[in-house]
Amino acid sequence: MGKVLLRLSPAESAFVLHSLLKHHPDLVAEAEEVATALVTHVDADAVAENVEKAVLDLNILDLDGRAGRQSWGYVEPSEAAWETLAEAIDPFVDGMRRHIELGFHAPATAICAGVVCGLYRCRGRGSAGFSAGPRNSLRRPPHGPWRPWRKRAPRSTGAFGGSPPRSSAAFRSGRR
Repeated sequence: MGKVLLRLSPAESAFVLHSLLKHHPDLVAEAEEVATALVTHVDADAVAENVEKAVLDLNILDLDGRAGRQSWGYVEPSEAAWETLAEAIDPFVDGMRRHIELGFHAPATAICAGVVCGLYRCRGRGSAGFSAGPRNSLRRPPHGPWRPWRKRAPRSTGAFGGSPPRSSAAFRSGRR
């Protein structure tokens, strides 16, 4: 591969691919195959690790300016904490939605499992006091990251093709 191609930015790479497919439509089927293989390969354990890192990287300073008196009223600290947590996992939930929209339910399920496992691994842990304080100080969130998956997942197979993987490596590797 040429040295310029190796140094292209993601936007430049996308432009080159788009241009090649426009001028060589016979490559579209092969490109679609490669793209499908790339998009459908999801490792739930890797997702769990990334979710865990995203959540544990949150800092109490992330709540600055979100809780307390605001121009529109008062925001409870627990509400601000849930919003911050939701923003940390939004990229994963968005990826799950994208897979659902493409009809790739198995990878969407793997992402959902990874998000749940990653959140489970974070229980009782936090940095710089984000999760400090009384255990029950945070109210239950209005919805979980699995809601988009539950709305569109095929009903016949169940969430995990039967029952949740209670003994999966993703759950076992959680630290407390």
